[in-house]
Amino acid sequence: MDTVGEYLRNIRLSKGISIDEVARLTNISRRYIEGIENNDFSEFPGEAYIRGFIKSYALFLEADVELAISLYEKSLIEEKEIPINALLGKGEKTLPSWLFPKLIVITLGAIGIVAISIWAIYALLGNSEKIVSQDETKVVYIASLSENQVFQKSAGGKNIYLKLLELKDKGTIAVISVNNKTYEIGVSQSALADFDLDGQMDVKVKFASLNEMRNKSTLEITIFKEIKYKTEKEESITVHGGTIPLDMTIAVQNTVWVEVTIDDSQPIAFYLNKGDLKAFKIKSKVIIKSSSGKAVKLYLGNVEVSLGDTHDVSYVELNLRPTMSGVYVQKRILQ
Repeated sequence: MDTVGEYLRNIRLSKGISIDEVARLTNISRRYIEGIENNDFSEFPGEAYIRGFIKSYALFLEADVELAISLYEKSLIEEKEIPINALLGKGEKTLPSWLFPKLIVITLGAIGIVAISIWAIYALLGNSEKIVSQDETKVVYIASLSENQVFQKSAGGKNIYLKLLELKDKGTIAVISVNNKTYEIGVSQSALADFDLDGQMDVKVKFASLNEMRNKSTLEITIFKEIKYKTEKEESITVHGGTIPLDMTIAVQNTVWVEVTIDDSQPIAFYLNKGDLKAFKIKSKVIIKSSSGKAVKLYLGNVEVSLGDTHDVSYVELNLRPTMSGVYVQKRILQ
């Protein structure tokens, strides 16, 4: 085990996980995963991203994060020893031995000056932000914030005011305020917000990494544009042996915002994480809105009901009617 890439790749292979699966579940681009495993960091946008992605990858694999980072740091300082004659070239006279210590001092001094200059430039720049991707549905920013610094943007009809309130537990947890709502997120974790409770996510904030030297957190901020439902489908389902009220259970594949309106009651909005379950009893009608139709698994009795075939926002209306054989369900889906 010589490099961080070999260390993490061997663990991934031992678990039988593909690179595509890692990229999907960690939201780290495939090219960055391959870059880590190949110890090629030339395509990364900066040192903070390298360390953040290594930490996130190691956490995902349940590997030793500190060991992974130390292997990466070791690769930065390892240097191949080259004979001084090779540097001077053939036929050149060797330098006097008394000159070597002076050359080393001069070289280290020059390296120190360059490092201090780079640090000073970053310190003067302060808060930095840039767009890393955008399409018809969202705009994704990367922002580097210190405590009490603010990120404020208007995009896709959404106004976002984000403030980094505090870094807790040695910088492993970021406390942020987004449009006056407070969230705590750990490194590589995300917070989702739907301010108007319309079933469409307004913003997602991911704590990508921490720059310990500068005490700044790197946040990946996704602002979602207004989305209109594109398609409408109708179909019928029979829950054989089912009775009114009918049991309904909701499970999810990842973090999803869900709103449920049962019969004539008021809407109930909540977030579900992978592994969470919510159970309800339905008499005649239910409306289900979600931030990702494909990520939601809905069960009526023992029958699984699809809420959509894409990860777009979905709106599903289910109307129930008892029959001799069970419960007849008319489903209408907008996506």
